[in-house]
Amino acid sequence: EHFKPSTLIGLTATPERLDEKRLAQVFGSYQSNLSLQEAIERALLPPIRAFRIETNIDLSEVRYNGVDYTHGDLQRTILIPSRDRVVVDVVKKYFGPDGIQKQGVIFCVSVNHAKRMAKLLNDEGISAQAVSGEDRNNSARAIADYETGKTRFLCACSLLSEGWDAPRTSILVMARPTMSKVLYMQQLGRGTRSHPGKEALYVLDVV
Repeated sequence: EHFKPSTLIGLTATPERLDEKRLAQVFGSYQSNLSLQEAIERALLPPIRAFRIETNIDLSEVRYNGVDYTHGDLQRTILIPSRDRVVVDVVKKYFGPDGIQKQGVIFCVSVNHAKRMAKLLNDEGISAQAVSGEDRNNSARAIADYETGKTRFLCACSLLSEGWDAPRTSILVMARPTMSKVLYMQQLGRGTRSHPGKEALYVLDVV
């Protein structure tokens, strides 16, 4: 609107948006012609190795607001110590001090959940810090520690889901259930960057 260019080119990795606004309103008609699967097949992105961590948590009573699970219901249902323990035990087994030394992000339901997960990981000798949109100063320091390799895991709430670029991220733990394909794909995108020595993105989906 400011420059009034004669030619405007728009590029995006996420043509679907959480606010449901159409990019056509800005760029005019367009087509998305490179899917995530095609990008992996062309070796533009690392392969994804996905694993399910099954728990006995029942989400059938969690209300749906038309976009995603209702946040209050989700917190009451998900914040259970035994569920957190299952997640940490799996991370420790495969990516702990004696496992594959990779860095990753755990997507959490709330700030409290992020702090709990970080504490459990640290108690197991796996360096972790909680980050959230509510504490941006401390979160910025934690992210800097992650980018230098000082911290191995970031436990995130309402942060890092979009627009954050950290190619070394090789592990994603989906500990926050979602009904939103857009949010899920945005979170997945945090780990799909290529990086030297990164043979794959490991996704642990807690179901």
